[in-house]
Amino acid sequence: DCWLLHLYDIYLQILAILIIAIGLNNILGFQCLISLGKDKLFLYVVLLGSFANLVLNALLIPHYGSVGASISSIFAELLILFTEVFLVYRYTFIRFSDYKDILLSCCSSLMFIPIVKCISLFAQGWVFIAISAIACAVFYFIAQSIFNNSTMLIIKSMLASRILNRKS
Repeated sequence: DCWLLHLYDIYLQILAILIIAIGLNNILGFQCLISLGKDKLFLYVVLLGSFANLVLNALLIPHYGSVGASISSIFAELLILFTEVFLVYRYTFIRFSDYKDILLSCCSSLMFIPIVKCISLFAQGWVFIAISAIACAVFYFIAQSIFNNSTMLIIKSMLASRILNRKS
């Protein structure tokens, strides 16, 4: 039984990368590309990732089993992510040149740990998930506003201009 737990631990460590990649893919794909009217490009990117996953699964699963499937999924998601970063860079004025903002965002995200830990003391199940998600999102946006994150300022101005365009 111990070797089985160790094996699952390896799979979970490999697949943990997917959480970050899928989250970023959601932001870049759905929130940026689709909102810019680049639906077809987004579809092609996802099809590219799906095809890469299919081919890699066919190559890796016979030799490496579920570890091969994990690696294949990570490669496909990272391929989608890097392609979406390229497309967002190409079609928007959002740039990741200020690494101070990235560092501040990461530090702000580290505060999620004590927030979630405190919430776990009084909530469980879906209530815990909902309260944690809302509390962390509110904290993150407040922290980014306090730090004057340049990306957050660009997003705010884009949202404001879209709201004003809809009203007129």
